[in-house]
Amino acid sequence: MSEQLPKKEYKPFFNRSYLKYLGFAVAIAIIFLSEKPTSSLEQPLPLEEAISGLKVLHNDSVTDSRLLLSFSSAPALTEKAKIDRALDYQSLLQSTATADNIHSVLWTQDRLEIELRWPKNSSIDINDALSQLTRDARKYATTPARKLIAAAKYLDNKQIDNAAIQALSTRIARDYAAGKNINLLLKNTPKALLITSYEKTASQVIEIDRQFGTLFPRNSQGNHQPVSWHPSESTIEHRGTAHQLLVATQLAPISNPQSALELVTNFVLGELLNNLNAAQHNSYRLVRQPIFKRGFQAVLLASTRPYTDQDLMVLRAQMTEMAIDDAMTIIKKRLEDNYQKLVEDPERLFKFYSKKNFYGLTTQSSSEYAAQLDTITVEQIKMQIKAILGDNAIIIRLQPS
Repeated sequence: MSEQLPKKEYKPFFNRSYLKYLGFAVAIAIIFLSEKPTSSLEQPLPLEEAISGLKVLHNDSVTDSRLLLSFSSAPALTEKAKIDRALDYQSLLQSTATADNIHSVLWTQDRLEIELRWPKNSSIDINDALSQLTRDARKYATTPARKLIAAAKYLDNKQIDNAAIQALSTRIARDYAAGKNINLLLKNTPKALLITSYEKTASQVIEIDRQFGTLFPRNSQGNHQPVSWHPSESTIEHRGTAHQLLVATQLAPISNPQSALELVTNFVLGELLNNLNAAQHNSYRLVRQPIFKRGFQAVLLASTRPYTDQDLMVLRAQMTEMAIDDAMTIIKKRLEDNYQKLVEDPERLFKFYSKKNFYGLTTQSSSEYAAQLDTITVEQIKMQIKAILGDNAIIIRLQPS
């Protein structure tokens, strides 16, 4: 009889004692992933021993040198101011087509951005470029051009919703400084951003700093005093048959963290109003106008009957009882996708750097922006909606005469 081999002791492949180690490993992984720092974008930096406030961003993807100048501008709110601004802006755009080294002009309610470009291995005379731009612009600022713009504005204001917005603009215009013509505006010191490759020599960058410092002394920057509203109510009659209610509130300063909450709330409110008014067959319009210190936002509602104070209270209750969390998910995803596209497009990103530089803000990466949005809660949105439709607002009612 052959000798039998001793049986091997059975050892299961998976031992229950492994579970405690597995749980520990999973916990470590979760902590590591949750605390992983978000990536950041390179930020523009001031020059050492600079004589101006010039900031520089090095980027090897650019094939030329770019100087983006952002001049502080008062908002154009009255009808006359809007016509003046439209004529000046149109003239600058026409002048840009022929001006040397002027690539683009952008004029918003609170800043005039002029972008200069030139070959990175050559030089530029900033004063000559700006002088040519404004000199040529004067040729296009003609009386016939002004009349055409005025006629277009007149027709726009015949539309009832535009008439309501213009009534609001006229009401708050007294809270802002009067606008300046182009020549006076360009005497203020702009926020300046130089974008160039790493090949740009230090002497070339220093020369731009010297020119900029000579043209724009640091003590001549625009004035941005905070503006505070007082709630008010008024009624305007028109020749139509519709009733409209405009409710306007102030925005926080753009540099305030509250600004991100206000932006998300604006889009969430749009989603909620879209769902509500689709069921009630009413129409609405949202207007959001950030301005350096204190901008404004407005909700414009249309109906076949007059809006009462009770209607506004009911609307406020309806808005805060709707599915805000669902709307927030949609809006956050949309904002994140749009921001991702922005940072992936170098041309748009450079413009965004200039905008953030004007407001004194850091340009966030897409992950930093998403993290900021994630801090916004449903409760914050509810409180913000109550504030938008609350008592501390400018209310304008439009009714048939």
